[in-house]
Amino acid sequence: MRLGDTIAQALGYQGALPHGGRERPAALDAALWGGHAPLGVRVPATFAATAEKRTTIGLALEHLAAHAPTPQSMIALPKGAPFGAIAIDAGKCTMCLACVGSCPEGAILDNPETPQVRFIERNCVQCASARRPVPNVRSR
Repeated sequence: MRLGDTIAQALGYQGALPHGGRERPAALDAALWGGHAPLGVRVPATFAATAEKRTTIGLALEHLAAHAPTPQSMIALPKGAPFGAIAIDAGKCTMCLACVGSCPEGAILDNPETPQVRFIERNCVQCASARRPVPNVRSR
C-alpha cells in the first residue's frame, strides 16, 4: 500500500489510499464509503482485470498515468520496489551482451541497428541476472 501511495501522490492524486485489508476490514470499508477516499481518476478505466497480476497492474498504472492530475514521466520508488531496473556502467560496458544472454525473461535486449541495450521493465522478474558478474569478454 505504501508503494501505491507513493505512485498516487507523485501523479497528483490527493490523500492517502485507504488501508485496511484483512486486518482492518471495517476501517477500509469506512474509508471507501465514508467520503474520505483520495481524489480518484475522473475517467473510468475500460480494461478488464486479467489472470496475470503483472499485466493488470500495468494496465492500471497506465490508466492512472494517462489521467493523472500531475503527469510524470518518472516516479522515484523506494529500494526493493517490485518493478525492475538495470544500471549499466557505460565506462565499463564492452557491449559483450552477456547481460542479454543471462536474462531469463527477455527484459534486456540488444539493438541490432546500433550498439545499444534496451530494457523492458514489464518483462523483468527481479532475478538479479543483471547484477551478477559476467566475464569481461572482448571480440578479437
